[in-house]
Order: sequence, then structure tokens, then C-alpha cells
Amino acid sequence: VSIFGKNKRIVYLTAREHYISHALLERICIQRYGMNNKKTHKMIWAHVMMKGKNKLSKVDYCNSYLYEASRLRISQILISEETRQKMSNHRKKSKWWNNEIETKFCEKCPGPEWKRGRPKINVGRKFSKKTIEKMRMKAIERELNKPQKLPKNTPYKNTIWWNNGVNQIKSKKPPGINWEKGKLPEVWWNDGKQNIKSKECPGEGWILGMLKKKTTKNLCWWNNGFKNTMKKECPDDGWVKGMLKN
Repeated sequence: VSIFGKNKRIVYLTAREHYISHALLERICIQRYGMNNKKTHKMIWAHVMMKGKNKLSKVDYCNSYLYEASRLRISQILISEETRQKMSNHRKKSKWWNNEIETKFCEKCPGPEWKRGRPKINVGRKFSKKTIEKMRMKAIERELNKPQKLPKNTPYKNTIWWNNGVNQIKSKKPPGINWEKGKLPEVWWNDGKQNIKSKECPGEGWILGMLKKKTTKNLCWWNNGFKNTMKKECPDDGWVKGMLKN
């Protein structure tokens, strides 16, 4: 099928027969078409890829001598610079995706239930102490070579603070007409429920100033024989001055 397309001369093969047929097809294509033909290249790659396990049968078969010969032939195949660039770009753009059952390496998400990453890739693997030490050293090296982030208060070149009485911005030029040089002092803001001290307006619905604290000045106790309340004036008929005793 990979050489001649869809045809009626297709048969079912066992895993071992499948491998042997690819090994023979590689030899046949080399003799018939030569090493530089696309069909030959296809069959060499197909033979090498047969080393992997079959997803359905989970049975693999590989002749080490034939495999080695195929790998050597692949190294001799001349790949154009344009093809190399295409392969490189595809590899860079592609990402790993998984649906918690299988994984795929492609550019776009394969479906709605797929998400990024390859979970449990190292589950069950055992590393030697030497390998663990190498991994640790590489991790330390990566951490040391990371570009250091500048602290938040680091002054940037040729930029100064500007404020319009409500907000403040750091830039080279004034953002507008009513903007003045300098930072805003910390002031109180309220949204009718709580107070916050900030240099800038915390958001919509906030106004300058602090909420007044509730005081009991000029208030007196009133009771109706059942409950007490504090008001400036008598709440209603039947209320008298004073607080009920427990």
C-alpha cells in the first residue's frame, strides 16, 4: 500500500511475517529502483520502524543484523537542506498530547478530551545512583544558568513616576495633560463598606476618603417592655426611655 497505493493484493500477516516482508521489500527496492529513489527510502525507514511493538498484537520481532544494516543505509541517504528544515520546524512546533489512555506528538490538539503533556512517563523506571547524580547536577546547572529577574524596585533607565491624583504610571513622557511628576502618597479609599490605604484607586466604586466610624454620641436607650434599642428620638408609641434589666 505504501508503494503502490490501495490495491486488491493485500493479505493478513503475523507479526514475524510482517517484519520479514519489510526486510525483503527493502532489498527488492534497492535492486529495482536504486538507493536514491523515494520508494527505496520509504522501505528502509519502514524496516527500521518495525523494531517497535505492534499496538494490537503487542508482539515484536527484530533481526539485529538486518536492523543494523538498515540503520547504516539510513545514515547514507542524502537528505536535502529544505527537507531537514521542514523536519526541524515540524519538531519544534509539535507538542505532546494525552487523553489519559494514549499519547500523540503533533502540532494541534487531536480532540476535545486531549490535554498537554505525557503523564506517568517515568512510572516504574529505576535509575542508578550515577544517573540520579547526573540528573541532579544538570538540574543545578539549569537553575544557575536561568536569567535572573530584576527586583521590583529596580529603577529603569530614563523613566520616572507620573500621577494624575488618582493613578500613577512609570514612563519616559507624561501620559496626559493633567499628569504631574512624582508618586502618589498613600491615601484612604472606601467603597461604602470598608477602608483601604493605597497609592492608587483599588477599582471601580471606590472613592477618596475614609468611612466614618459609628459612634453612640447623642444616642440614648429606649425600650418597649420587650427589647432595647439606641436612637436619637423615640422610635414609636409605647417606647419609653431607659434600658430593660436582664
